[in-house]
Amino acid sequence: MEPDRAKPRTFVEWFQTLDRRILYVAFFVFVVGAHFVPIHWPSTPAKHTRALYAAIENAPLDKVVAIDSDWFAGIRAESENQMRAIFHHLMRRRLKFVILAWARNPEGQKFGYDIAAKVAEEYGYEYGKDWVAFGMVPKARGAELASLAKDIRGFIQTDMYGTSLDDKEKLPMMQDVENIYDIGLIVSFSYGFDPNWLGFIQGVYGTPFGVALSAIESSTAYSFVESGQICGMLAGAAGAAEYEQLLDLPESKRPARTPVNVLSISIVYVLLAILLGNVAYLTSLGKKQ
Repeated sequence: MEPDRAKPRTFVEWFQTLDRRILYVAFFVFVVGAHFVPIHWPSTPAKHTRALYAAIENAPLDKVVAIDSDWFAGIRAESENQMRAIFHHLMRRRLKFVILAWARNPEGQKFGYDIAAKVAEEYGYEYGKDWVAFGMVPKARGAELASLAKDIRGFIQTDMYGTSLDDKEKLPMMQDVENIYDIGLIVSFSYGFDPNWLGFIQGVYGTPFGVALSAIESSTAYSFVESGQICGMLAGAAGAAEYEQLLDLPESKRPARTPVNVLSISIVYVLLAILLGNVAYLTSLGKKQ
């Protein structure tokens, strides 16, 4: 009599007994591959992203845009690309801007300046004439913001190089900037949403105020976006990628696409693994062990 031969295993049977280390290795390959293989996922910019874009499109040319660079290295993967995209838009529209930084996040001043200086080379923006980076402010509370609104040059006093904001030769742009009424829009880049800007600036003077936040903290600002108190928002790396899409930047100038690709392929892989695992388990129910 011929010996019984083992029946070939089906895919679901094979998947149930698959060594989990293989799944981890496959996940690693997919994630690394997403860094090098461009994937054009179909996407539609979110409502709050389009709102911030519209706010910059409608910002008056005779006023200055204030950039609050209150972020640190821990969220650089999100904030750097958000800020770069915003600077592209500001310079494309030939809007003048100032960069404000707080002593609690000294990295924010350097990061903001470096990104602005790099993008400025492409658009021919001149420091002192088209944009200025302020010296750091010791604290970021209601009293400081209220003082800033009433007398910008008197409160800040110098730029990051120690040059007086009253210096007409080195900082001619600042001679027309005295108080909050000379600011047409404020965009704050930070980890989480700071309500002081609403309580002491937007709520008092009506200055349009937008935010660019880390993805995990963006949920704290949605209600203010819906109410109109925040004119628009970029949420994490996805917000930066959506903004790049709205600007219709060439592929070489869309660095936010890569982290979004990595995140997307990771989510697809995990969902697929969960789906296959559940199908394999449900298929095996009722079979003899």
